[in-house]
Amino acid sequence: MPRKSNRVARALSRLGEAVGIKPAPDPPAPGPPGHSAFLTTVEDMMKKLILPVLLLIGAAACDDDPSEPNIPRDVVVGTYAITSITFDPQGSLPPVDIHTRFGTTIPASVIVSSNGTLQFIVQDAATQQLITVNGTYRTTSTGIDVTFPASSQFQQILLSERMAFTFNEAASTLTFSGEVDDISRARLIALVPELADEQLLDPTPGTLSVTLTRTATQ
Repeated sequence: MPRKSNRVARALSRLGEAVGIKPAPDPPAPGPPGHSAFLTTVEDMMKKLILPVLLLIGAAACDDDPSEPNIPRDVVVGTYAITSITFDPQGSLPPVDIHTRFGTTIPASVIVSSNGTLQFIVQDAATQQLITVNGTYRTTSTGIDVTFPASSQFQQILLSERMAFTFNEAASTLTFSGEVDDISRARLIALVPELADEQLLDPTPGTLSVTLTRTATQ
């Protein structure tokens, strides 16, 4: 019986070759016990090791974009006049020019230093005292990102804790315009008493716009 089965198998194989059907290759010889499970474990370990490396390489490639280098600090350093600060409370009221609410004996100004720090200086119209707000900045491809410490007096000037300014070298200006949500309601009403009867949230959200014009370079 086995001999007849072998003859039939050989005949079918020759018939398949005649019509262009190649016989399936013999399966690989089985390895020692546990060999297949060992290979699977090694493959899984390699995947777990290689994937984080590939992700790190991809992230570095995204961050290191030579087509958009950051502006050098020496391009933006200097003394700037605060030429405009406007705030539109909650986006539903007319914009208020905060800049005109400061004292005028000492012009409102900003000093941007080459060490990554900056200082806003304004005069309080009511007390005639100077308000100084120190912050830090980092350059970007379009300007500077400014951060004020939470303990500073940035709210006294109606600034936001984090602000991304755009630098225009031709006009020598740093400008910010965007939605903010950390404006002190009490300070806003102190500067703009006509808003006292408005139903404002605290802190007051709205649209803040700031323009700084450079008057001197360091």
